[in-house]
Amino acid sequence: LLQYAVLQRFATMGLKEVEDMLQLTPLKETAGGKELIAIGRREGLQEGLQEGLQEGLQKGLQKGLQKGLQKGLQKGELIGEIRACQRVLKMVVTPRETLRKMSLRELRDLLSELDDKL
Repeated sequence: LLQYAVLQRFATMGLKEVEDMLQLTPLKETAGGKELIAIGRREGLQEGLQEGLQEGLQKGLQKGLQKGLQKGLQKGELIGEIRACQRVLKMVVTPRETLRKMSLRELRDLLSELDDKL
């Protein structure tokens, strides 16, 4: 606080000039200065971590939702095509729930088999 008051009194002088004039220990080398720097670092680190975590979660959720939606649309399209092929071929139509449990690869393979029969 004293250093701040002195700096206010000699407003046209830089910090280094005031320190040289008064032969003060630089603030960052004093116990109080070191404590203030440590507090600032801790607060900065904590704030940075919170912002980084929040941003990372948001990006992760967006990517996850986008991938999930894309996969769901692909599966839905394949299921529709499979069921349509089964109807055209006058086969028993596989229930949607059964098809939903299959992987994309399994659905593609099944559709390929049905296409071959058309």
